[in-house]
Amino acid sequence: MNLKSFFLLIIFFFSKASFATDSLIVTQVNLNLQALENKYYDVEIMLFDSYLGKGYQTFQIFYNQKSQAVIKLVMPEISIGMIIIKKGDQVLASSGSVVFSGDSLQVEPDTSRSVLIVKGGENEFMQDNFRLPFNLPSKIANSKFFKQKMVQRTYDLEITENYQFQTTYSEYLRNVLTTVKQYSNSFHILRLLNDNSENINLKTLDTALYIFDEKVINTSQGRRLKLIIANGKWLISKPNLNVVKIENAHGKEISLSILLDSTKFTFIDFWASWCAPCRAFNKKLVQKYDSVNINNLQIVSISIDEDLKQWKTALNNDKLPWLNFIDPTKKGFEGDISQLFNVQYIPQSFLFNNKGEIVDMNLSIEELVSLSIK
Repeated sequence: MNLKSFFLLIIFFFSKASFATDSLIVTQVNLNLQALENKYYDVEIMLFDSYLGKGYQTFQIFYNQKSQAVIKLVMPEISIGMIIIKKGDQVLASSGSVVFSGDSLQVEPDTSRSVLIVKGGENEFMQDNFRLPFNLPSKIANSKFFKQKMVQRTYDLEITENYQFQTTYSEYLRNVLTTVKQYSNSFHILRLLNDNSENINLKTLDTALYIFDEKVINTSQGRRLKLIIANGKWLISKPNLNVVKIENAHGKEISLSILLDSTKFTFIDFWASWCAPCRAFNKKLVQKYDSVNINNLQIVSISIDEDLKQWKTALNNDKLPWLNFIDPTKKGFEGDISQLFNVQYIPQSFLFNNKGEIVDMNLSIEELVSLSIK
C-alpha cells in the first residue's frame, strides 16, 4: 500500500464515524529510519481502545523503500497506541505507548534495543512521569482497614476511626487534584487517574472531571472516567428497585427492577418530548432497530416529561417500537428517576449488564447495533 492509499484509508475509516471536520485530531508522524539496516519495511500503527476491554485495531500503513517518511493520522479524538516497524513477520523495532494528540511526532529507532524513540506532544512527558503522585502511600496501600473502607465506597470517604490515616489520605487526594490542575490538558494524566481510581474517592474523581480540558475528556479515557463516577454513585445509592416505579402509556406503574433482564444487556435512554437531540436520536434508532438483536439487547426509553399529553403525542409521532415509560412524578430533572440516576442532561443513557451493573454510558447507535450482534 502506498502513502496516498494510506491517507485515503485513514480518512475513509474515520469519516464513517460521522465526526465534524473541525473536531478531528491530525497527528503528523515523522519517521527517520536511517539506522535500520533493512531497506524495505512495513509500518504499522496500532490504536488501542482499552475502554471497557474493547481491544484494539491495527492498521498496516504502507510498504516503504525509503529511510524517511511522513504519515498524517486523522482520528476523531486523542488516542493512544504504538508504532511497529516490521519486515514480513519480523519486528525490527517498536515503540511503547504513544499518545496521538495532534502534535507533530519525531520517531527514530534505537537499534541497540530494537525500540522506537518517540518525541513530541506529551510522549516525553509520559515517559518521564509514568507514575507521579497517583500511587497510594504505602502505609495506606498495605492496610486491610483502608481496603475495607474503599469497598464500602462513600462519595467523600472519611476514615474517622483513624485520624492519621485520614490526614495522610486527604493529603494524597490534594496531591492528585494538584497534579490534575497542573496537567489538565494531559491525556496521560487522565489515564493514570483512571488506572488508580479504585483508590480515589468519588468526590475527588468528580472534581477532576470538571478540571480536565474538554479535548481530553472527549476521549475514550474521558468516557471511562464518567462511567467510573456514574457506576460509583449508582453503587452507593443503589435502591431497592422493586419499589422504584415507572409508568407506561396506559397509566400502569411497574417496578423498575423488571426492566433489568438477567439474560441480556439493557439499554436505558432518558429523553423528553421537548428535547430536539433526543428526538433526533430516537428517529435514527428507529431506522436501525431492525438491525438490533433483541435476544442480546433490550432497549428502554424513560421520559422525564412533565406533561403527559406531550409525551404521548411524541410517542405516537415517532413510533418507537421498544419499551417506553415515563417518570410517574413528572417533575423533570427533579423527578425521582432523574435523581436516582443522577440525570443532569438529556439525552443520557446507561447500559446495564445482566447483573444490573452499569457497564457503559451514552452509546452511539452504531455501538448499540454492534453490541447486540456479538
